[in-house]
Amino acid sequence: MRALAIAAIVAALVLDTPALASQVHVVATQPGPGVDFKSISAAVAAAADGDVLLVKPGTYAEHVAVHGKSIAIASDSGGPVLITGSVKIEALPASASFSMQGMHVIGSAGKAALRITDCAGSVLLEGCKVDGGFGGGGWDAPAGAAAVITRSDAVTLVGCEARGGHGGHLSHTSDPFDSGGAGGAGLSIGESKVTLHACVVLGGPGGGCDPGPCSGGSGAVGCYSSASTVHASASRFFGSPGGSGSGPFGIGSPAVPLSVHAASTLELVACLASSDYLPDTWSSIKSDASSSVSQFAIAPVELAVSAPSQVGVKPLREGEAGTLEISGATGALALLLVAPSFAYTSNPSWLGTALIGAPLTVLPLGVLGASASVSIPFTVPDQGAGIEVTLVHLQAATIDAQGALQLGAHRLAALLDASF
Repeated sequence: MRALAIAAIVAALVLDTPALASQVHVVATQPGPGVDFKSISAAVAAAADGDVLLVKPGTYAEHVAVHGKSIAIASDSGGPVLITGSVKIEALPASASFSMQGMHVIGSAGKAALRITDCAGSVLLEGCKVDGGFGGGGWDAPAGAAAVITRSDAVTLVGCEARGGHGGHLSHTSDPFDSGGAGGAGLSIGESKVTLHACVVLGGPGGGCDPGPCSGGSGAVGCYSSASTVHASASRFFGSPGGSGSGPFGIGSPAVPLSVHAASTLELVACLASSDYLPDTWSSIKSDASSSVSQFAIAPVELAVSAPSQVGVKPLREGEAGTLEISGATGALALLLVAPSFAYTSNPSWLGTALIGAPLTVLPLGVLGASASVSIPFTVPDQGAGIEVTLVHLQAATIDAQGALQLGAHRLAALLDASF
């Protein structure tokens, strides 16, 4: 019955979703049958709101800029998709949404890999890796952050890894006050609302200085937030050590995994914040008096999709079969939320953030038993003539015996015509 219900919901979305005119643009490093563009940037420039960019495996040396466009970028099956340069998402209006799945972005030297700026609309990253660029040698050439999020109202990262750049090594200097380069932050968040689930966030280590009478570079914080609201579940945060050195300041300063400032709010559900190399006098979370930090040691709500193509987060094609699994606390009622659109909604009475738009369908899946999980088989339905892609948003949630709602993992399912 549950499998039939999910199939009926997905079929209804395929028939009723207004974005059915969306076009799929295929990007590959080499020309060939069915390939529309050889660069992601060219495909972004050509895409209209609602379109999907299907990026084939390969390395793309470019700086991708998305300005105010409501599009989706997804990596295809068959291997990794690597962008060496940067990705910038900016000026997304409140009515728009952007998503990127399965990409690995490596920043240029000393630069951030990902920037999200001035976005009132929803930004979603799933299954992505972002690595800040390596720094140069010297205190004035720090490494790049993995991601910088500024003045954006609805940013979500699911199953992502953000790793700050490694500070550059300095050698053969006679200046005792010189040092190796500072590491880059994993995430730098300012004046924004951000949700993370099942992410790993690491600050970059400081660069060393050897030989010479100079000091090591400072390590970088895992996640820094200022004037922001951050909710994280099932995620891990790591500060980084300073670089080696023999100057007057010796080894570079280490950093904490989380630093919260300027009236920020941080909510952690089943998260780990670690800096094992720090002295006992250091706290794993640094917070000023104007900010608040809440930690909840409860089971996170997980959502997993398994299918032959799902090595990482990849699109699904017509006729493909798989399994959807929701897990949480034993005794809680499991819910699957399904919608054709993405939205970012918070409420003080909820634990977590609602990441589903309208129209919304709520499917009760029963009370979680001793295994604390429920599995449901599915088959992607035929999308009909002329339909290239349908985007379906899924989110897991639970309601406990006291009636408390906990919102968990999100998954964007890109359902492709079998011809792609």
